[in-house]
Amino acid sequence: MKKVAYRGKLSRYGSESSARGKFSPEQPTRNLKKTFESPPYSMSVEVDRQAEIRCHPPVGMPLPRVYWLRNGVPLEPSDTNIIMSSEGHLLVNQARLQDTANYSCVAENIAARRVSDPAALTVYGFMVNYITYALMK
Repeated sequence: MKKVAYRGKLSRYGSESSARGKFSPEQPTRNLKKTFESPPYSMSVEVDRQAEIRCHPPVGMPLPRVYWLRNGVPLEPSDTNIIMSSEGHLLVNQARLQDTANYSCVAENIAARRVSDPAALTVYGFMVNYITYALMK
């Protein structure tokens, strides 16, 4: 193993290196905690009703960018029925049967990327119950 000499001094604020070094107290710490403050939870909603899946991302520096995955794939911005609030929560305006899926919240910054466990959104309604009943006959 090759020895590396440290050419700086330590202070109570961290390391201060020589002019050739890379670290200084002025550089912000970059991190992203591993656990979500509040992960999304599974829920059921009736057809044509509103739903909100909340996500409070992990604390990080710089603040993480938040976005959502549907069954492991990033949500399409063209779907105007499902939007993300300014707080990072997922809002379903009028739940449709095709909105039934597993949704994961993603938080990422320059330091790391964290993906929540999936939350299942189940959309149900009269037609679903009728079809299920008809199939059971």
